[in-house]
Amino acid sequence: MDDKTRELIELLATKLGTKAVELSEHLVNHTYMCGWMQLAAGILMLCVGASLAIVSRRLHKGDSYNNEPSVVTAILAAMFGALGAVMSLIAITNIAEPVGATIKGLL
Repeated sequence: MDDKTRELIELLATKLGTKAVELSEHLVNHTYMCGWMQLAAGILMLCVGASLAIVSRRLHKGDSYNNEPSVVTAILAAMFGALGAVMSLIAITNIAEPVGATIKGLL
């Protein structure tokens, strides 16, 4: 893989990570979003993190002496995975509260 391709992938991964952070902050800070939408967003972020981890692994295998782009994508993969997990946990608690209250009301 040539240097221009690596630079393009690194730039794309950086921009994608920046947008993901902005999106997750927006979604977590606005409580009007229902729990199911938060859960979907969290799962989507986990999937993006997994795909970035695969890209990182392939970049690392392709070039053993200069793995800087794979380090960047690995960091982004971890960030996406962490944000996705946090959003999923928040969503599960948001979903469980009304369900638990409804079940308690029925009993």
